[in-house]
Amino acid sequence: MKKTIKKVSIFCLALSMILSIAGCSNSSLSSKPSSKPSSSTASTSDVTLNLWGTVPTTAQWAQLYPEWQKEYPNIKINYWFGESSDYDQKLQVAMAGGAGPDVLWLQPALIQKYQNLLAPLNDYATKDLGSDWTSQLTSTKYLSEIEVNGKLYAMPTLIAGGEIVLYNKTLFDKCGITKTPTTLAEWISDAKILKANGLIPVATGLKDSWMDQDVFLALNSQVAPGSVYDAINGKLSWTDSKIKNTMDTWKTLYDSGLFENGSLGISTYPDARDQYYYSTKAAMFLTGSWHLAYALPVTGEKFLNGVTIGKDVTGAFMMPQVGSNPTQAFASVDSAFGVSNSSKYKDAAWDFVKFMYNGKGQQYMVNTLQGFTALKNTSISDDTMNKLAPTDKDAVLMTMKAFENPIGIRAIPYSSITDALSVAMQNVASGQETSEQALQAVQQASASVSR
Repeated sequence: MKKTIKKVSIFCLALSMILSIAGCSNSSLSSKPSSKPSSSTASTSDVTLNLWGTVPTTAQWAQLYPEWQKEYPNIKINYWFGESSDYDQKLQVAMAGGAGPDVLWLQPALIQKYQNLLAPLNDYATKDLGSDWTSQLTSTKYLSEIEVNGKLYAMPTLIAGGEIVLYNKTLFDKCGITKTPTTLAEWISDAKILKANGLIPVATGLKDSWMDQDVFLALNSQVAPGSVYDAINGKLSWTDSKIKNTMDTWKTLYDSGLFENGSLGISTYPDARDQYYYSTKAAMFLTGSWHLAYALPVTGEKFLNGVTIGKDVTGAFMMPQVGSNPTQAFASVDSAFGVSNSSKYKDAAWDFVKFMYNGKGQQYMVNTLQGFTALKNTSISDDTMNKLAPTDKDAVLMTMKAFENPIGIRAIPYSSITDALSVAMQNVASGQETSEQALQAVQQASASVSR
């Protein structure tokens, strides 16, 4: 969900075109993981890996890859970058045909989906990181998102979550809005002022199932804290009154007039971001912690060629309180890397996974503000923080504080439930179904999940 803007510089566009030509791994799906993991293949003959992902962005990769080459000069990497929808589609076709990349970017739902096509990494992790490697994690709860039945299928790089609202302070100031909203009433009041000034209040891509999921988790934290996790785990029916009240709150939020017309039919990336928020047609943008990276001078999306918002002062705030409880942050493994079971170069692929887990790749990605670290001994560098404008620095500190004690995980680790919930939210928002009717379909999807 964290992508580079389409209006990139000529250099980044050319790089993206070159990388997109890279071929897939042509090894057989029946190949098995190496039984003797190697800590490094840099001293062996040249190897070329195929890497696919939505993170790093193409601009980030242009800086990250030279660091990789310094450490592993004999392991070349062809990187294909795609926005969420493009990536999901390409990966699904490739993995089903046994022609997936050697290394792939993953999130919990993708790990669940492709577990049978991923190489277990337990032996690699134990050999290279030690038997107590899990003690390095900021929270061992993240293990449940990268493991399936005790088998480790990915290593985390970044943690992210929500729900936060980016805002254009320059536009707020021009409209006489002197502070960020903390309640629904204040949010709606600000929206009316912004509309009177010809602006869209909040840009968001409600076509995306992941965005719908994030909004629902945020609302549930206010309406009936924790109940959605019971529903996800099959301990509570999705038709329960606690979940229904959350869906009713979603209907109230949607009907409030905060979002742009047609938000149910557009994607967050690139549509809501580029066409509305970055072009300064919208004063706010509903997103997650990963998007704080846009405010970094020079490398951030805010400062890329053709982005109007680059000249404005920006910041962020937590989603205002819509329900009876204060909004609470939720966080999950947002970027992890795994190895395709079809790869002929699993040892070399593991080297890259390790590079992104606790090597220079980890520190680089943390410094880009693409997410927060998954490790206890890693933090955002002072140099990075000092580059931010004061309001954007405040936004990072605010988000870090909110993430110190998240209410739960961000991900619904079952794609069928996520998809059903997204459809239900779409239907309730558009008035096609009541909350009760829509949630019955979600419960059916939940009942069919093997937990």
